[in-house]
Amino acid sequence: MIDNNAIEKEILNSFSPNLLRRLILLDSVNSLFLIKKSRIRCIEEIEVHYENVKKNNGHIIGYRSLKKRLKENKENNVYILSGNNEKYGFDLYLNESKSCVIGVAIIKLRVKSSDEIKWGRDVLGIKHHK
Repeated sequence: MIDNNAIEKEILNSFSPNLLRRLILLDSVNSLFLIKKSRIRCIEEIEVHYENVKKNNGHIIGYRSLKKRLKENKENNVYILSGNNEKYGFDLYLNESKSCVIGVAIIKLRVKSSDEIKWGRDVLGIKHHK
């Protein structure tokens, strides 16, 4: 059987910082996917995401360091490896060549209200799965 997430799993196992490993057992990660995105757009999105999480009394672990390092990085694009387990969701940011970690954002998951889901879909373009 072919593992459709082999590259993503290899990146996760090779590049996950200690902060991520302390909170998430890597073998328990679900919905792992890798996307390429504009670095500038990532900065904008992480700021909006931070405000939304803060508004709902949450916290993004690694936010300040990630934002600083995204601003310091001068590449046009970055790669984001996203995943989650039962308790946490995360985005692991890599440089354009996927050879160096820029930072990580980790959020403790919770049940979202229908208004939050609508806002995320309408404003951020997030597709929620049941």
